[in-house]
Amino acid sequence: MKKRKLKATSARRPKERIGIDAIVSEVASETGFNKGDVKLVYQTICKVIKNRMWNGQSVILPLLGTMMPFIKPRGIRHALYGGKKEPKLIEVPPKWKLLFVPMRSTREEFANKGVTKKQEDSIYKEN
Repeated sequence: MKKRKLKATSARRPKERIGIDAIVSEVASETGFNKGDVKLVYQTICKVIKNRMWNGQSVILPLLGTMMPFIKPRGIRHALYGGKKEPKLIEVPPKWKLLFVPMRSTREEFANKGVTKKQEDSIYKEN
């Protein structure tokens, strides 16, 4: 079997995305709550989660996973300048980053989902 080259990670992401309006409509349909109330609750939950993380707390979202802020330490990195200049070493200051860690059960559900031949082929470059 000939070795195939993977597409860049950014090219392997799902092309189809749904926005908040679609989520709000689906939740409203499944729960019987009106869309305005669902959207207000969603916005409030997001505000609370952001405030908690802003204050250095991890947020556990049952059935999904944990969102947590962390500090990426100061370090020496290679500045590549997009290939336009000569690379050099630079000091990068510490900065806050966010991490999402899915719950084990969620990770296992996805791992056991199965991949079709068409889906597998879609992650590789054309010959």
